[in-house]
Amino acid sequence: MNGPHPALSRSITAEDPRYSELVDALFERNQKLLEENRLLAEMDEHRISLIACVSHELRTPLSYVMGYGSILQEGVMGELNPKQQNCLRKMMEGSEQLLRIISDLLVFSKMDAGKFALQLAPTNLAPLLDEVVRQMAPTFESNELTLELRLTVPLPEIQADADRLRQVLYNLLENASKFTPKGGRVTLSCRLAERGIRLEVVDNGIGIAPEHLDRIFERFYQIPGGDARQKKGSGLGLAITRDIIEGHGGAIKVVSSPEQGTAFKIFLPLPQ
Repeated sequence: MNGPHPALSRSITAEDPRYSELVDALFERNQKLLEENRLLAEMDEHRISLIACVSHELRTPLSYVMGYGSILQEGVMGELNPKQQNCLRKMMEGSEQLLRIISDLLVFSKMDAGKFALQLAPTNLAPLLDEVVRQMAPTFESNELTLELRLTVPLPEIQADADRLRQVLYNLLENASKFTPKGGRVTLSCRLAERGIRLEVVDNGIGIAPEHLDRIFERFYQIPGGDARQKKGSGLGLAITRDIIEGHGGAIKVVSSPEQGTAFKIFLPLPQ
């Protein structure tokens, strides 16, 4: 039987003439790895800065589009015929969707840069929820869906970042509108619970297969398959939604199964 190979069985000591060569090689390799890591970190920083810059730059022209669109909708420049109204409605829906994507990208870039902070203040949820439903109503109407708001009042004030909560609800409702077939129903509900507030977005849509449930809160993850409407978006909405809710000291979970609809359940704590 052959014995161990000499190259594998013998240790290299400081007296070995190859010791210095090995140390030099390891040092050189370590320096290369450090430089590669520095370049990767620099590239990542540039990527985050680019996303933030592009998102800010897109907001300005988009605000003009939406501003003049609102003027046309109000009839300030004359009455529009039904065909023109329909075209304008679709233009505004697309603009609002783009604005939400831009908002997601801005939050994403701040989170990655460690510069994201919630602006907490006393917040009354009832008018906030009503506003979100009114804003989303045209999207649901164009998709031939019913959007219902259910409130258990009175609701106490909570400490929250109102803008970020709107973003959460827009993301969840837009998601529900994509995965609910025509004629379907989506319900946004809010009620007082023990030590907090419970928000739910429930649809009777196509549901989510079990193998995707653990991944839908991952950044850029999109459920495979689906039509063009379901593939719209950045793939960041649910990841950002989870981070915002957890930043409030709350929690979010999803309950779903194929063809049985989906429920996103949020808990937000009351002030201590």
